[in-house]
Amino acid sequence: MRINLHHFHSWSHEVPPWVDDLNDKLDLILERQDVIMSTFDDLKSAMDGIASSVSTVKTDVETLLTKLSQVPTAGMTPEQQAALDAAVQQAQGIRDSLGAIDAEVNPPAA
Repeated sequence: MRINLHHFHSWSHEVPPWVDDLNDKLDLILERQDVIMSTFDDLKSAMDGIASSVSTVKTDVETLLTKLSQVPTAGMTPEQQAALDAAVQQAQGIRDSLGAIDAEVNPPAA
């Protein structure tokens, strides 16, 4: 037994109204694709900036650890107090550097 089934859908010659809206949206995407899409160059530039900042912070932390290793556990001389003060200043500088990196990587919402 053989069954032939034919389905005919009559489409009016008029274009549905949503087609014009869709066409407008596609045109808008094509016009703004350079603004919408980041490039690998953008990513590389951002990563280079972060790598440079991280390298600076790494050096600062190493310097701080050296200064802290020179601080005695009890009874400081004036030179040792000066070394401690310098270490505290260095720590505050590292904190500020990390805050700047965080602000650059996670800018506040506009």
